[in-house]
Amino acid sequence: TAASALLRLALYELASSGLTGIIYSTTSLITGRSSHAIIRIAANTSLNNLLSWFGVPGPINPLNPALANTQSSANLEYALAHASLNNVPYPVSMGTVYQPFAMFGGVGMTLGLLIAILWVSRQRQHRRLAKVALVPIIINVGTPMFLGYPLLLNPIMLIPYMVAPMASMTLAWAAIKTHIMPAAVYNVPVTAPGPFQAFLGTNGSWAALVV
Repeated sequence: TAASALLRLALYELASSGLTGIIYSTTSLITGRSSHAIIRIAANTSLNNLLSWFGVPGPINPLNPALANTQSSANLEYALAHASLNNVPYPVSMGTVYQPFAMFGGVGMTLGLLIAILWVSRQRQHRRLAKVALVPIIINVGTPMFLGYPLLLNPIMLIPYMVAPMASMTLAWAAIKTHIMPAAVYNVPVTAPGPFQAFLGTNGSWAALVV
């Protein structure tokens, strides 16, 4: 019957892709009809951050969040062929918006939390944690802060954990769409310090560094 066929399909997908894979596929199906790339990127980023807040690995690989896809390859090929970042085929993509602007300190942009702790916190325990986590967060590994603060299942921290990457990507999207800065298309290691990801990815655009 149709019901048993659907059940078998669901079990197969669960076994092959896992629960996060099914959720990601569903989200992609829902947002895939949108003609605005930023909506799809925002939906996938929100899903990824929410799952990671629950302690579940999200669909975006933190060690390779954007490079292994056809859009990034097409952008890079265009830039190399034309020696220009203007008019790349996919100016708004995971490689141009998510990795360079939403990974400062890892998933959830934990670099901002670290700076806030060092700047205003007077709690010795938090300041000690921030100092220990400083080097990993600089190379976009936010696990020490995520588990040590903790961010995991902390409802108060869920809002900035979700909103900070959205705000950063929206600013980057606006800057790209208004041609204030070019798209970051060159391959940059994910462990490069977050604030320099866009600068290096645009081959040294000062506008990208400021944004």
